[in-house]
Amino acid sequence: MKVCLLTEGSYPYVVGGVSSWTQMLIEGLPDIEFVVYSIGAEGKDRGQFKYKIPKNCTAIHEVFLDEILALPSRGMRENVLKPEERETLYDLVLGEKNIDLAALLRIFRQKKWKSPLDIFMASDFFDVIQRVYRERFDYLPFTDYFWTMRSMLLPLFYLLQQELPEADVYHSVATGYCGVLGGVAATVYTSHS
Repeated sequence: MKVCLLTEGSYPYVVGGVSSWTQMLIEGLPDIEFVVYSIGAEGKDRGQFKYKIPKNCTAIHEVFLDEILALPSRGMRENVLKPEERETLYDLVLGEKNIDLAALLRIFRQKKWKSPLDIFMASDFFDVIQRVYRERFDYLPFTDYFWTMRSMLLPLFYLLQQELPEADVYHSVATGYCGVLGGVAATVYTSHS
């Protein structure tokens, strides 16, 4: 059996707490194969592990959120989203409904996107941002709202575009971005069987 542990801001870069628990779990189950999908903040931490990785941990996949800033963008593009894609993104930005994760993945895993910036720079996604702003947040300065949304959504968009290692079981050790990736894994790998 292969277990993929989804970590965020912890193992294998930080000592203590969740990281110690993760190390003990892997060491305590030597007959189980583990892979770690680690979301970190800064690429400078790549390979700078604070733990001796056990032999039954066969891979560590490292993704760093600061890499988003170096991604290419084609700049502003007009009308690149289908109406149903705009509505899915509207529901995501509004945050009041359960999101169809499969529909979200269909948007973000299209080959036409070089990076999550391409989606964010689409005129019709900007229309979605403006629509939610007008309906719910027009008491805030628009620039504050826009940059807050950008800082929250770009990491999510980036992670939705990433491929996850295939495993039998996925365990998210936190609820943030790696919690979303647990849902992504269930959606992607459940649909394959």
